[in-house]
Amino acid sequence: MLESLRLKNLINLEKLCNSHISSKSFSTLKVIQVERCDKMEVLFPLSIVRGLPQLEEINVVDCKRMRGIVDADDGGKVELHNLLGLKLCDLPDIKSFFTIGMAPLSSTSHDKVGTQIAFFNEQQVAFSKLETLEVKGLDNVEFLFPPSMIKSLAQLRDLRVSSCKKMEAIITEEEGLGLEISETLAFPMLTSLNLNDLESLMCFSRKKCSREARSQDRIKSYRTTLFSQEVAFPKLEALDISDLDNFEMIWDNKVAMDSFSKLKTLRVVDCNKLVSIVHSIILRQLLSLERLDARRCGSLDIIFELQTLNHLDGHPIALPLTELTVSRLPKLKCIWDKELHCQIKFQCLRSISVSGCESLTSLFPPSITRDLIQLEKLAIDECGIVEIIKSEEGLVPKFVFPMLTSLELECLRELKCLYKGTHTSHWPALKTLKVHGCDKVEILASHLENEMSLDKQPLFLIEKGAFPNLQELKLDLSKRMEIWHGHFHDGEFFCKLSLLKLRHLSQESSISTCRFVESLTNLEELVVCESYLEDPSSNEEAIEGTSREMKVILPFSRYIRHLQTLDVSHCDGLSKMFTPTIAENLVALTKLRISNCRILTEVINDEKGGDGRVVAFNQLKYMELDGLIGLRSFSSGGYTLMFPLLEDIIVTRCPNMKFFSQGPTEASKLKRVQVSKEAWFWAGNLNITIHNMFEEMGTFAGVEKMLLSEFPVLIGKWHNELNPIKSYWQLKSVVVDKCPSFINAIPSKLMLVLDNLGYLQVRDCELLEEIFDLEGLEVVESTRVLPQLRELNLVNLPKLRRLWNKDLQESLCFNSLERLILYNCNNLGHAFSPSMVQCLANLELMEIKECGQMEGVIVEEEAEGSAMKKITFPKLQRMTMEYLPNLTCFLLGKNHMLECPILEMMIIAHCPKMESLIGQSQMEDDHSTPSFFTSQVSLSNKCIFGVSLGLVLVVLDNAQYDANFVLVPIYT
Repeated sequence: MLESLRLKNLINLEKLCNSHISSKSFSTLKVIQVERCDKMEVLFPLSIVRGLPQLEEINVVDCKRMRGIVDADDGGKVELHNLLGLKLCDLPDIKSFFTIGMAPLSSTSHDKVGTQIAFFNEQQVAFSKLETLEVKGLDNVEFLFPPSMIKSLAQLRDLRVSSCKKMEAIITEEEGLGLEISETLAFPMLTSLNLNDLESLMCFSRKKCSREARSQDRIKSYRTTLFSQEVAFPKLEALDISDLDNFEMIWDNKVAMDSFSKLKTLRVVDCNKLVSIVHSIILRQLLSLERLDARRCGSLDIIFELQTLNHLDGHPIALPLTELTVSRLPKLKCIWDKELHCQIKFQCLRSISVSGCESLTSLFPPSITRDLIQLEKLAIDECGIVEIIKSEEGLVPKFVFPMLTSLELECLRELKCLYKGTHTSHWPALKTLKVHGCDKVEILASHLENEMSLDKQPLFLIEKGAFPNLQELKLDLSKRMEIWHGHFHDGEFFCKLSLLKLRHLSQESSISTCRFVESLTNLEELVVCESYLEDPSSNEEAIEGTSREMKVILPFSRYIRHLQTLDVSHCDGLSKMFTPTIAENLVALTKLRISNCRILTEVINDEKGGDGRVVAFNQLKYMELDGLIGLRSFSSGGYTLMFPLLEDIIVTRCPNMKFFSQGPTEASKLKRVQVSKEAWFWAGNLNITIHNMFEEMGTFAGVEKMLLSEFPVLIGKWHNELNPIKSYWQLKSVVVDKCPSFINAIPSKLMLVLDNLGYLQVRDCELLEEIFDLEGLEVVESTRVLPQLRELNLVNLPKLRRLWNKDLQESLCFNSLERLILYNCNNLGHAFSPSMVQCLANLELMEIKECGQMEGVIVEEEAEGSAMKKITFPKLQRMTMEYLPNLTCFLLGKNHMLECPILEMMIIAHCPKMESLIGQSQMEDDHSTPSFFTSQVSLSNKCIFGVSLGLVLVVLDNAQYDANFVLVPIYT
């Protein structure tokens, strides 16, 4: 009993069955799926469809010649009583669900509009139980339904229409028959509607849809709208519209009664003619709207367009909107109309996210803030915001956000304050505050009573208890911001702050930052990153912050006896971390992480007379030292270091760390030093272990990226030691740079251990002549030769002569290489020989620029025979050749053919001597006019070809190229 039939990639199948088969042969069939059957023109004859009483699902996808689903071989109508789902995707030739012979079927003129017919015809098919309909990529369909069809879609719940280039309307109407719709059409059960990428769509439904009505003159006479009163959606819950560029409004002034009353989610994306989202007339309909998302609409200047609302009789509307997302709307000037406050309430809003709106200078009118009693999350990013709340003349306002727990302000380059002018604000529930990239904010917060210059206003002007529950504060100080201005009293403003993360802390802001941190009585975690900090001073007064000459890492660390976590990263300029005095005061510290501080030489600074002193980290359990390329030791002093609870220590990318401490170290619970998740070292104690790791360069285990110039010790071992790189290393990216003594970049012995290497860049090596030294490699070892290398990038190598120094045998190749970039390699005469190309079967991108001596990218080897050979780049998609003054052709040789079967783009610019892609064949007349494309060149896929005005000649001469091949001049 056949219930499911799935046909896929049957490229020669023309028919599912012939007309002589019994109509009962598929009587139990429930599911039919057909995909990529390019010769099939019709799915079923009508006589067979009548014998499908159990059919529940039809999926037809990517069948290039399909012109109809049902072939009306005997006339009449079919009713698919049990069909629940219908999916028709990427059928470029289809015009109608029903066909007869070679033409779409329309039994009467009733469903015609001009010469067009609706895709579905009520007189021929009915779907009484259809719940899901998806239509995509039907490029020859202009209209989906006639009005008479809608009644048979009473159970339709999900409708998706996308990427139909000619689709003008979903529902259309008869012309010239005097038939008008006397009642509103309705989709009574539809809950989800998705309209996407319909470039010709003018509306959802149109009465008397004549050609005249669709003319451009008529369109200009009124604001085009997507929905009108002709169609009702009483149960619609989700509306998603995107890439529709022909309408200015979503709703008409008149909307069908009870329509959109259940709408919960509205998403609008890439509708570039739309000027507003919610018009005043539609407000009473949207009494269920919970989520609104508007993105990338180039003309949108307001979200809620509210003007005179006489029909509301003065009663404000309570909109249940809980989530509002607005993104990348370049012309948006306001979200709420300024007269909104007396006509609509947003008391249910819980989340607001606004980003990429450069014309938006303020977010809220003051009146709206009073409604935001349930707002929990507010995020504003990359906008032209100057003040968050629009200032107005009048009394001194007090802004309260009673439920807001998270406030994020990022990349607001014009932001200066919450509200211009005198005010106060209160944030009783706020737990997380993040301010990043707000360069014009000079002061984060200040008390209302503190005096300050008129040209400076803090972001937050507050009173006592303004942030009673703030736990996390993340600040980008932009090298100038004061966290607090004026007198500060302990415990009054940030009493529960436990995590402080600071970026771009500078010398100038360190004193005020120090005073702020000293007042944080509950701070547990301190993170400092991307800050230019200097060494800690041994002067106690400087540490206390009374001297402007103090050199700090974190002078306030000595005051934070309750600090549990300290994380410092990317602080260039810092060569020492703590003084012993500061270290002794970190009595609660349980976790210490220091990373990517390039010139840090030791963690604890040596002080004179330190011998015999004990420095104890009594609570420290976890320590991580990562990317500290200048680190020589944790401490070079003679102190006794004690770590009674230390169990986990991770040391990675610290190649110059020779020992842990000059003095005794006690860490009774420590049993190993980790260098990766899998690898660890231990030699009985911490000092011996660190020394052994230095000798074996063990801190590189697990490291994925390496810049060789940062490790001079490794440079010295690169060519001299048997295995300078260990087999257990996990290197995925290596940059060989600034190695003036190197003749080759990768010796053969290294190629056998770099199994995970995916990216290799070689640059700025003035004597380098070759990249890979293959001498000594045997064919049997080829399976281990850079099996994962996908990108090779060669830059500024003035002596480079070749990529490798030995002919690659068939089994010794770079089969994974996908991207090759050559830049400013002026001694390189060519990139490849023909035999080398065979080893680049997966190359997708080739880019060659500013190689002054290059005459050909591929140059024929000496002593090659006279037989014609084909050179193929089977996966090459993009090729660029620019600023190559001596290049005459891509392939320099007489007996080769060039084939790039899937090339999509070729760019040639500033190559004044280039005359052709390939050298002339011996069979051709040497005195003939050179042709750029010859019979030896095969570019059989769609390709865009860019050519600079400096190119001598471009001629198409019997080349094998696709009809879609495009020549594009490059203007420079």
